[in-house]
Amino acid sequence: MNNSKIMLSIVIPTMGRVDVSEECLCSLLEQSISADLYEIIIVDDGEGAESAEKMVISIAEKSANSIIYLRGKHQGVGPARNMGVLNAQAELVLIIGNDIIASHDFLSQHLKFHKEFSSQNHAVLGQSKLHPDAVKSPFMKVWGDLPYKEISDKIEVPCWYFFTGNIDRKSTRLN
Repeated sequence: MNNSKIMLSIVIPTMGRVDVSEECLCSLLEQSISADLYEIIIVDDGEGAESAEKMVISIAEKSANSIIYLRGKHQGVGPARNMGVLNAQAELVLIIGNDIIASHDFLSQHLKFHKEFSSQNHAVLGQSKLHPDAVKSPFMKVWGDLPYKEISDKIEVPCWYFFTGNIDRKSTRLN
């Protein structure tokens, strides 16, 4: 499908986390922008992905959104992200974690930023907060919520703040 109206492709790599992925996907279907402006690409890199595929197909059948399900080769999150980006229709690609529960204006805020800075090459790091019900791993007990206060007034930040749970970049495609 080549829909030239699609302005944003959302890539969600996942691996066998059907319950969390379903909540993430449902939050993306309740956005303040029109469903025909964005597509959702879920790349399942897990073994035994049949239950995730069934969930995605079930939701896609009831939705006006373009939802694409791809099955990875169980090579990890990086190759899954790349597969999603390579299948994206839009020039603007947003990569989120499968545990990101989007606010109602999540996508409109990303589009607004890129419209405002359209003549520049930018990447956007969106704020992510831990869900109160999240299982606190030893890593998250030390780090907690990501330290956005440290970078809120900065234009350029060190690479270690470049998390891929909520990040987008305007891409230059070679056709």
